[in-house]
Amino acid sequence: RLSKKELRQRILSALRQYADSDYQNIAISSHNFSIIEVLPSMSVNKTHVNNGEIVHVQYDGTSWKVV
Repeated sequence: RLSKKELRQRILSALRQYADSDYQNIAISSHNFSIIEVLPSMSVNKTHVNNGEIVHVQYDGTSWKVV
């Protein structure tokens, strides 16, 4: 079983791999719990995600932001 910290690190690592690739856009489906755990690590000030909500984030090579 993963700790919350391990979960965050695993998700952020995967997201950075895609962000650093040639892909222009990717879509990720996840439980809102996972998203809420990861957003603060992206310095995103969002504390609630509704079930089924779409959260659009962008990565500029150094930081993330919700758009």
